[in-house]
Amino acid sequence: MKWVTRKEVVAAGKKSKRAAIANCKKHWKQIATCTEKEFEVANDMGNVDIGDYYCALCQRYVDCKDCPLYTLNSQCCKEFGAADNALDKWYWEDRVRFSTFQKKALKVYERLCEL
Repeated sequence: MKWVTRKEVVAAGKKSKRAAIANCKKHWKQIATCTEKEFEVANDMGNVDIGDYYCALCQRYVDCKDCPLYTLNSQCCKEFGAADNALDKWYWEDRVRFSTFQKKALKVYERLCEL
């Protein structure tokens, strides 16, 4: 898989809100549809991440309160929080299946599609 690059993330964040959203959608769709092996290899190589480093919206909005995904009393939307939690449980604790994480990633993608 040709993953969204850091260079593309930064460029989209600088270009416009629309470009940042489109880049985030592409990134989360990749995560939601890749194989477990593709994700593991890309993650180990530093080519995929769900944090702010690979988020064009985070690059665009220094203050989370300005981001269209912002949720009161949270750093990001609740869908991201659920995906982040599932990733930790899969990657670090081996307590959930990769498909559980991907279902949460799909919810982030769907939330982005609502913007």
